[in-house]
Amino acid sequence: MSFWETRQAEMYQAGEMRVNQYFTRLEKAFNQTKRELQKTIEAFYFRYVKENGLSYAEAQKRLDKEELGELKDFIALAMQNIGKYNQTVNNMSIKARITRYQALEAEVDAILRQLYAVDYQAMAEETMREVYEESYYRTWYNIDQYRGFHAAFSKVEPRTVETLLEYPFNGANFSSRLWKQKDHLQTQLMESLTTMMIQGRHPSTLAKDFAKKMQSKKFDAYRLLHTESSFLMSEATHAGYKEDGVEKYQILATLDSKTCGVCGELDGDVHEVDKAVVGVNMPPFHPLCRCTDTPYYDDMDLSDMPRAARDPETGKTYDVPGDMTYKEWKEQFLNDTGSSKKKKRSKTELQAAGEEALALTEKYSTRESKWSGRIVVDDNKCRKEHIAGRKLWNCDILLKSTAVDKTVIHEQLHARSGSYMNPITIIPHSNMEEASVELLAQEICRAEGIPFQDSLNVRVDALRKINAIAGIYEKDLDFAVALFAKDIRRRYQWLERQVEKHSGEHLEDQEQLRELLDLVKGMKK
Repeated sequence: MSFWETRQAEMYQAGEMRVNQYFTRLEKAFNQTKRELQKTIEAFYFRYVKENGLSYAEAQKRLDKEELGELKDFIALAMQNIGKYNQTVNNMSIKARITRYQALEAEVDAILRQLYAVDYQAMAEETMREVYEESYYRTWYNIDQYRGFHAAFSKVEPRTVETLLEYPFNGANFSSRLWKQKDHLQTQLMESLTTMMIQGRHPSTLAKDFAKKMQSKKFDAYRLLHTESSFLMSEATHAGYKEDGVEKYQILATLDSKTCGVCGELDGDVHEVDKAVVGVNMPPFHPLCRCTDTPYYDDMDLSDMPRAARDPETGKTYDVPGDMTYKEWKEQFLNDTGSSKKKKRSKTELQAAGEEALALTEKYSTRESKWSGRIVVDDNKCRKEHIAGRKLWNCDILLKSTAVDKTVIHEQLHARSGSYMNPITIIPHSNMEEASVELLAQEICRAEGIPFQDSLNVRVDALRKINAIAGIYEKDLDFAVALFAKDIRRRYQWLERQVEKHSGEHLEDQEQLRELLDLVKGMKK
């Protein structure tokens, strides 16, 4: 990687790490808020429940004076950390017109305001200030290191980040988008509560629905934080340019298959610092944008400088010429579907790969393989099914001519796992089958030094997190081997028992493990 590409990557990685550390704390705050909401709703339910459940009509009855006082105390306690008083509740209380349902809505509002004002906005803004300052000073240091050091430099003004957070990047400022998320979540939660009352259901039925809604808002929060931090890092970088006399900058997109067409078209473009406009000719260009930019000097010769690109299959980086643009890289290294130009193998070569994979899987499993011994190569069939390979019910292995070794290993593991059963028996366990087979295939490749693309697989990721949190095995390979060794019909139950055995007494860990188990089983998306 070139001097500037390396420095920019280090700077953005440092900023991203700081944001991710904060987001880990925010996730815990979301989980705690979910528990508080459930406790509040259950307390409401048991207070007013009648013989046949709590009806919506019962919820619309007005509070008495004692209940009004309790509500005001609850709101005051919930609001004390953010220094705000709920004037709407106050006005309604004075007129004694607030209903039980409105009181519950006010309590939900107070709990969410606590989350979004203290744990989300206040802590996020402090993190953003740290990200901006670190990016600014890193940029200054990098430029001086490249062009020569000088003593005088300007410090970050405390008001700078506050001003930038008020900038309506991507249509609205940070605070507006954050509170819009809160209002949307509250609306969704109240709709679920109304449905519960109308249908006369117990509040325990809301647990999964609430968890799903909170998980969705966690992702919205991550997207907002990532995008806002990218915006602030970019602004800090350009502030450093101006202070150090940099006149031009060059846009740098990521050379991999995930880069969008917008960023790809802008890669390599050179612009004047004084004419930079965020979202137009200065990154970020869209939410979750990964583009950066670097100083550009007219006397720079990039042809002799390497630039990093990422192989879509192996996930490893390799060097390309420094003056190669994304468009040139894509034309040379990617096919029309956005995946890497894979090497085609003949049927004979793939048959040999199947034999090697069979022998390799014997090292990690004592289960007998039911592979027929036949590799079927059919590009058209694989293309129609959008697959690279599949173990057929007759125990042949179907492969695309460009199938990599990890795919062959994956299908050979299927031949050892589910081939003893008919489709009716194995289909109910297909989620666990796919996740456990893919986990072991990846771990075998890592152990044997076989390159593969480490792409996102939510259920495999969930299995890794389960092992990490519960500490079932020290290494994921040992965990994958032990899990795969169980009969597919018993695999999930074994995993549940291991979680119960190792998870300890921490409530947060237990709840997270339960969610991960549900994800593996297929109860969550």
